[in-house]
Amino acid sequence: MNTKQIMNKQRRILFVCMLISALLFLSGSIPDTVYAATEWHVAKYDIEDISSQKRVTSIQAAINASGKGDIVWVHPGTYTEYINFNGKNITVKSVEGFENTIIDGSYPFSTDTAEAPKGVVTFRGGETAVLSGFTITNGSVSGIY
Repeated sequence: MNTKQIMNKQRRILFVCMLISALLFLSGSIPDTVYAATEWHVAKYDIEDISSQKRVTSIQAAINASGKGDIVWVHPGTYTEYINFNGKNITVKSVEGFENTIIDGSYPFSTDTAEAPKGVVTFRGGETAVLSGFTITNGSVSGIY
């Protein structure tokens, strides 16, 4: 095989690769936007080396501030609150596991209002979210909805 034949073969291979890439892109198999995940930290205390802009004191505040693909790291403690993922595709994960990280639903809510949560943790917007490493306790309604 001479040099001209090798170059022609390389061009054909390149063309086929570009064609396959274009077809995958058009079919939606390749995302047109790449999301850089932001890491949020929830803690009741200061954390060394964590920017105060990315540290909040409630899980819901971190969920509200987060965007698609973000990760919310929850540091040890008992968080007395109800949380709602609000349709967000995010990950909420405890730093030290369920023995040390508790979501306590004993926060008082009136169950006769439209705003009353259906569970201590609510997934209701078709989200593909992850909740990992928590003990969920108390609450006037079911644990996870």
